[in-house]
Amino acid sequence: MQNIQEFHLFDNDQNFQKQKQESIDQLIQNPNILKFLSDHSLNREFIEDNWVEFLDYQEDLQICQNCKDLSQCQKVSKGMQQLLCLEDEGLNCCSNLQAVAFQNPIHHC
Repeated sequence: MQNIQEFHLFDNDQNFQKQKQESIDQLIQNPNILKFLSDHSLNREFIEDNWVEFLDYQEDLQICQNCKDLSQCQKVSKGMQQLLCLEDEGLNCCSNLQAVAFQNPIHHC
């Protein structure tokens, strides 16, 4: 299956490109994402190539940050947390199957 970014649907849309760059600037400020990039010697280009996956991860993480305990989990899949995994084929946001809400959200596969 092709990644939607491979279709280059928004390459000529300046407003979209500006919003994407601003979004990437915000992603880079996330300490978990910054640590993941540093641990794997990755740069901004990697975020640009995997922008949607990083956005999904950040959205998931924001839900978890305000969680007090598993009984108050706001997610449909209670206690499940996305983890950033760098695999041979690229970035993967995998789910933590241990149903623990308070683990380090960075995982090295």
